[in-house]
Amino acid sequence: MDIIQKGDLIHIPQGVFLLSEKGAAHHKTDRPRTALFLGETSIAKWGIDCHGRVLLDGREFNVRSDHIYLLKEQEKKSNVS
Repeated sequence: MDIIQKGDLIHIPQGVFLLSEKGAAHHKTDRPRTALFLGETSIAKWGIDCHGRVLLDGREFNVRSDHIYLLKEQEKKSNVS
């Protein structure tokens, strides 16, 4: 398993729930997405301690760490527009 570090590009699959930074709203991904990993965070919203903070479309979200994946170098090149 790859270790995701702050500043890494990550893959978020379709159908993953993202929780807003304030915890008041959530968003479900409608397609696979690429985001920037901002670091680990601990929130009790889903009763799971291991969450990541990500930057997607200019907004910060919390997401379960088991729902995100490190982009490999070759995938990074194909995702750059």
